[in-house]
Amino acid sequence: MPSTTDARARLLRYVLRPPLSQERLTVLPDHRVRLTLKRPWSDGTYALDMDALALLARLASAVPPPKQHQTIYSGVLAAAAHWRPLIIPPAPPTHLQVPPQRHRRRHRAPQLHRRSPRPPSRRLLAAGVGT
Repeated sequence: MPSTTDARARLLRYVLRPPLSQERLTVLPDHRVRLTLKRPWSDGTYALDMDALALLARLASAVPPPKQHQTIYSGVLAAAAHWRPLIIPPAPPTHLQVPPQRHRRRHRAPQLHRRSPRPPSRRLLAAGVGT
């Protein structure tokens, strides 16, 4: 069984890998970028030549907008499907849920200053609090 250090290193290598292989990118003499494809397309194209800004625009278009789901369900699993309740298991009973924790009691400013090791602010001293 691999150690957690090995697993963590493998995960970091995977996450930090570049989006394109450096061996497949070359800068042409006219300052355009050539991206060599892994396999030629059916029409025989084996590389794409474009300026650096166009390459960056293509890479940026592959990044999804924030807070957008990457998995979209359709058919019976779609959110509004009529048969979805028959397929998706029901939610667990509510009596098994953990009750929410109670909030700690809030203290007023003078009580906080009595508990605090630092001196009170000038504003509180001017108001006569903390003396």
